[in-house]
Amino acid sequence: MWTKVNKTIIQDTYFKCSNLEEGIEYEFKVYAENIVGVGKPSKVSECYCARDPCDPPGCPEPIIVTRSAITLSWKKPEYDGGSMITGYIVEKRDLPEGRWMKASFTNIIETQFTVSGLTEDERYDFRVIAKNAAGTISKPSDSTGPITARDEVEPPRISMDPKYKETIVVNAGDTFKIDGDVHGKPLPNIKWFKGDKELEETARCEIKNTDFKALIVVKDAVRVDGGQYILQASNVAGTKSIPINVKVLDRPGPPEGPVQVTGVTADKCLLAWGAPLHDGGSDIAHYVIEKRETSRLAWTVVASEVVTTSHKVTKLLEGNEYIFRILAVNKYGVGEPLESVPVLMKNPYVPPGPPKALEVTNIAKDSMTVCWSRPDNDGGSEIIGYIVEKRDRAGIRWTKCNKRRITDLRFRVVGLAEDHEYEFRVSAENAAGTGDASQTTAYFKACDPIFKPGPPTNPHAVDTSKNSISIVWGKPIYDGGSAIQGYIVEVCKEDEEEWTISTPQTGIQATKFEIKKLIEHQQYQIRICAVNKAGVGEAAAIPGTVKPEDKLEAPEIDLDSELRKGILVRAGGNVRINIPFKGRPVPEIAWSKEEGEIAGKSQIERGLNYTQLSIDNCDRNDAGKYILNLENSTRMEIKSTIQRTSLTVKDCIRIDGGQYVLNLSNVGGTKAIPITVKVLDRPGPPQGPLNVTGVTAEKCYLAWLPPAQDGGANISYYTIEKRETSRLSWTQVASNVQALSHKVTKLLTGNEYIFRVMAVNKYGIGEPLESEPVLARNPFKLPSAPSTPEVTTITKDSMVVTWGRPQDNGGAEIEGYILEKRDKEGIRWTKCNKKRMTDLRFRATGLTEGHFYEFRVSAENAAGVGEPSEPSIFYRACDALYPPGPPSNPKVTDTSRSSVSLAWGKPVYDGGAPVQGYVVEFKEAAADEWATCTPPTGLQGKQFTVTKLKENAEYNFRICALNSQGIGEPVDIPGAVVAAEKLEPPEIELDADLRKTVSVRASGTLRLFVTIKGRPEPEVKWEKAEGTLSERAQVEVTSSYTMLVVDNVNRFDSGKYNLTLENNSGSKSAFVNVRVLDSPSAPVNLIIKEIKKDSVTLSWEPPLIDGGAKITNYIVEKRESTRKAFATVTNNSLTEDQRYEFRVIARNSAGLFSEPSESTGPITVKDDVDAPRIMMDVKFRDVVVVKAGEILKINADIAGRPHPVVSWAKDGKEIEERARTEITSTDNSTVLVVKDCIRKDSGQYKSLVSISKYVINMLLIIIIIII
Repeated sequence: MWTKVNKTIIQDTYFKCSNLEEGIEYEFKVYAENIVGVGKPSKVSECYCARDPCDPPGCPEPIIVTRSAITLSWKKPEYDGGSMITGYIVEKRDLPEGRWMKASFTNIIETQFTVSGLTEDERYDFRVIAKNAAGTISKPSDSTGPITARDEVEPPRISMDPKYKETIVVNAGDTFKIDGDVHGKPLPNIKWFKGDKELEETARCEIKNTDFKALIVVKDAVRVDGGQYILQASNVAGTKSIPINVKVLDRPGPPEGPVQVTGVTADKCLLAWGAPLHDGGSDIAHYVIEKRETSRLAWTVVASEVVTTSHKVTKLLEGNEYIFRILAVNKYGVGEPLESVPVLMKNPYVPPGPPKALEVTNIAKDSMTVCWSRPDNDGGSEIIGYIVEKRDRAGIRWTKCNKRRITDLRFRVVGLAEDHEYEFRVSAENAAGTGDASQTTAYFKACDPIFKPGPPTNPHAVDTSKNSISIVWGKPIYDGGSAIQGYIVEVCKEDEEEWTISTPQTGIQATKFEIKKLIEHQQYQIRICAVNKAGVGEAAAIPGTVKPEDKLEAPEIDLDSELRKGILVRAGGNVRINIPFKGRPVPEIAWSKEEGEIAGKSQIERGLNYTQLSIDNCDRNDAGKYILNLENSTRMEIKSTIQRTSLTVKDCIRIDGGQYVLNLSNVGGTKAIPITVKVLDRPGPPQGPLNVTGVTAEKCYLAWLPPAQDGGANISYYTIEKRETSRLSWTQVASNVQALSHKVTKLLTGNEYIFRVMAVNKYGIGEPLESEPVLARNPFKLPSAPSTPEVTTITKDSMVVTWGRPQDNGGAEIEGYILEKRDKEGIRWTKCNKKRMTDLRFRATGLTEGHFYEFRVSAENAAGVGEPSEPSIFYRACDALYPPGPPSNPKVTDTSRSSVSLAWGKPVYDGGAPVQGYVVEFKEAAADEWATCTPPTGLQGKQFTVTKLKENAEYNFRICALNSQGIGEPVDIPGAVVAAEKLEPPEIELDADLRKTVSVRASGTLRLFVTIKGRPEPEVKWEKAEGTLSERAQVEVTSSYTMLVVDNVNRFDSGKYNLTLENNSGSKSAFVNVRVLDSPSAPVNLIIKEIKKDSVTLSWEPPLIDGGAKITNYIVEKRESTRKAFATVTNNSLTEDQRYEFRVIARNSAGLFSEPSESTGPITVKDDVDAPRIMMDVKFRDVVVVKAGEILKINADIAGRPHPVVSWAKDGKEIEERARTEITSTDNSTVLVVKDCIRKDSGQYKSLVSISKYVINMLLIIIIIII
């Protein structure tokens, strides 16, 4: 039924029709009316559905501007009018006064379009119009504003997320992408590189570059996908590159090869390799080495944790051929292997030849020393040792002499039987084994050899007289294997060579001798020889020459201390005064008595070195003071006259130096004159004692004082020597010591040493100062055991062990401790600490949960590791249990006149055991005692309502958590809580799904569940914005939620549902959008666009109703004329001259299919050819005149089926595009542009359009004039 819309006459050619019902389809027709009446109606319009129009699109923006085309981009409308946006229309106008015209002649699906065929340097304005599936068209968008069509040049710019400045870390198997925005004019050419190689698109690597965006997507990332990616953009203005580093966390790649196999022998070889080029984004932890015999397929592990890039493989089988492989390991797993070439296990060498030149020396009764030379041939391998064998003349077997390998070319064979004869042979040994033995030696008898003795030691003269010399010496160090039978002393005058024996021919036994009958003042050389069974040994000479002369010594009296006190004798007794003395020559003796003369009965006895005064039968007259005077001629001589005195000292020695004092005295007084004398000589011994301190097993410190007598010259340095007390020879320790102390090192533990120090000046080495014997040993010992360890802080996999220091540190500082553990189920102690510990506590980790462990500790000092402590008791590795901590976040959730509702969270710390429940306690604010309002076993939940309270009374509440260990610490509800009714305005809590559009399939059930709050309980009201609720709707309301349920929904149940809550405290509203997903309607306007001999091109429009979901795809069905049923098109190839019928079915995102569209009707498949046509503006029919320097632009519309091929020619020659010439052709138009015209551009132009055998052309005459 047609209904009149306007109530008054319409003067314009448009009218707004209102009061339409949404969703209803309408058709319209228009009548014209004049004074005669109403005319016939217009054709009926298409059906239009009454729906809200969609919003206009966003303002288009130019993204690419060239001299002949502009690319625009815009945003979708904010509101699509309730139907899907199906396309856009782009309009343009020439500025300044052009009108709006369509710039797009096809439906634009995307939000981007390129407007072509523009004139360079002309200004244009653009806008966009949207249309949706309901057929409504939006208002035009805002225009772009003036845009000039010209080529712009800008260097490339790349904008990337700042995250790409850091290394992108990706796990293996993940997908990663790198993108960036690219800008520049003209559009830059975008390339991706990985390293120096351009990236190519593969199945895993997708390159999705657009005009303004560069994107690569790498799927299922593997290790080799890591590295440096480079995004490069370039145009005529320049090039821009940005590197991006990607690290793929994966197992490592194979080690860098090849595997170097060196040092191959029969049972071992050395492998070497390089680190992997790809470490998988993690440091290489270690390598795994495997081997297999070439005759087998199974691999066996050689070493599983090799941290270097080389390894020695041992225990191989000689003659077997092996292949080795190395696998790198990081924290993500074991990488790919690197295999070696097959390796045959055999020695590259042979046993060595026999040693040469055997000699036997140092023969004793139980030992001999065998010496030899190296073999001429070492067999290709280094000689690693020798084997010495002996054979007794009385035996037949060869016996090995050395228990350990000999590396020297000599060996002392011990354990021989005295007087037995032995022969020897030697074999060399290398890595290939033991070679042939050498030739045997002659037989040697085991007996001590007898040789002449060595020279006597330390010979020197001790005294001389005018015709004799007294000498002494020491025993020889080496007695030649036989006892010393005597010594022979020989003398020789200085100017002669003949030696004369002064002793008997058989020698003397003593080590001193006086040589007599010498000539006074004659210089003599003296030497001494030792004699044993083998004869006279080497002589030892007294250094220099010795002259027999009387030795002068001043007289010295050795007076006994008792004589100094005096002698008491009874009358009639006898007196014997014996006084020893010294002096050379023998001094003259004179006894006298101070008062009177010595009695005649006295007797004086004179000896060489003593004198004695004897008085028998004493009486009182013998008492008194007796004086002994000794006088001889010495080195010192004093001469005095009345006016002069002199002191002469002959043959000065070092002790003659010092201060001399001349005392002169008379009745007039006394005068003392000091005179200092310096005697130039070697220095005396350093002042002692020689202090030895800081003695350890291998070092000590020596300290001394400078010599009291420096010999008249500065001490240059000191020489230090040592000797073992078991030896007589001295060895030098240091020879140029400037200080008065020295550290002696490299001592042998347990040896006893004597040290001596000698000062040296420019006159020579002085006398030594010796130390007492010193035993080289450490002054400390091993420390005692620490205290028994105790364990604290026990968890399921660790324990903290503490202990006390040892009572005795052994005399040295404790350097660290060693902690050991033992599982109760095991028998071995295992070390806990890998590094030295200095603390008295250690956290032992890696324990097995539920196992029992005991611990012990050992202390370590410089002497080593001491005894371990007593073991601790056994401790079980498990998490410790304690009462739980206080519950978290306690709060009051509700109150009433007689109740308070509480809520809380779990304790942060559960004490190591699960929380079994909660205890709630309360009290009035003024009271002191707490009352429990929950069961003794506690609550399982984390909320509770305390009831039976007094209205408007104040209460305090607290909550405790409960576990197997008891009740934990309470937490208080802050402040006092009043038991009173709580007023709350209504609140609506929409679920996240309800905030979006709720989708439900047709015939399904719609359930809208909404949580509500409010005190008092609010009134709930559901409404549908577009009308009343369906009779099928049911509403459920409680104090905490409301739910709207609609069964068997259809598309008319779609829309906005409003929920309103209202109570005395206020009101609250919310809405939920509902979309019912139904089947879409059938596609419309199915037409045939093109027919060829093997294909048909179909076109249709989307369904008018999308069923509440976006149309995702279409299904095309065909039916051959000989068949009754339609079949889905899966192969686009059709049979020529065959009749077909087609129809289309739509499918939306809900997975629902529409009814089929109307059929196309029967169609015969064959080439459908329309002759080409060309249409030009009438101005091109005449001669076209163009000024030089201007632009010549010729455009024409073309048509034909299939699309025609277009070409341009000038004067019969085809025109090619050049710098000034552009040809732009589309399916329905062609444009020829010639810039900066010149005279030779004049001529006959021809546009040729061809389809198959049809060809048409249009001629134009162009004249270029120069003004």
